[in-house]
Amino acid sequence: MNHAPKKRVHTEEGESPIGFVMFGDLMSQLLCFFILLYVLASMNASKTQGNEYTDLISQFSASFKDAMEKKKDQPPTPVEKKVETKTEVLVETVKKMMIEEKLESSVDLIVEEKRIRLIFDQPLLYDSGDSVLKPAFEKMLTPVAKILQSIPNNIVVEGHTDNVPIHTNKFESNWVLSFHRAYSVVSFLSNQMKIDPQRISVMGYGEYRPRFRNDSPQNRDMNRRIEINIMTDAYQDPNTLKQLSQPIKASPPQLATK
Repeated sequence: MNHAPKKRVHTEEGESPIGFVMFGDLMSQLLCFFILLYVLASMNASKTQGNEYTDLISQFSASFKDAMEKKKDQPPTPVEKKVETKTEVLVETVKKMMIEEKLESSVDLIVEEKRIRLIFDQPLLYDSGDSVLKPAFEKMLTPVAKILQSIPNNIVVEGHTDNVPIHTNKFESNWVLSFHRAYSVVSFLSNQMKIDPQRISVMGYGEYRPRFRNDSPQNRDMNRRIEINIMTDAYQDPNTLKQLSQPIKASPPQLATK
């Protein structure tokens, strides 16, 4: 009986399943080892960072404490006293004069950016249709002129009328009348009160710059006026102007329109 030889199955060592198992186990151990190293490194970094934050807070607290101690040792900062400008001093002087001379009911004081306006209203100024100063007006002008003598500011005198037409042999229009009325004040200031004429200018505006509407006898009286402007030529803070221009006497609420 012929027996066929049995075939032997040869298995190479590199293809053994045991080799794969050992290699996978080695990789797992290496992975665990590196994870452990990462965790240890993270813990050390967190500890170091926490120490840095702690040191920073400690330094800030020490600096703040030193600053507070130095502040206690320093004397209190003195409160700065507001220094009045020349314009403010002049306005207060004029207001005081107006009260002393009892001119509050006859003169308006208005402070603007580059001038101080003193407004003299009728009926104390002139007779109707005339430009000769009344004695009562000269009496009012005298204390004002004394203040003008004590300052170097330039002065502009303005004449104004209402809108009632005028045409006489002496004055052909309100424009001419307003100029001559303003010039009579300039003549009084320069000739009788000895104020330097180089400081004084004269303007006549006629009926063209009313303060109020010419729609009532009272308003027309207010528009017939003389204004003495003390020029300051210096910027004034708007809030300061508002405070300085507080009216000493009440004026009609109706404003003029150009």
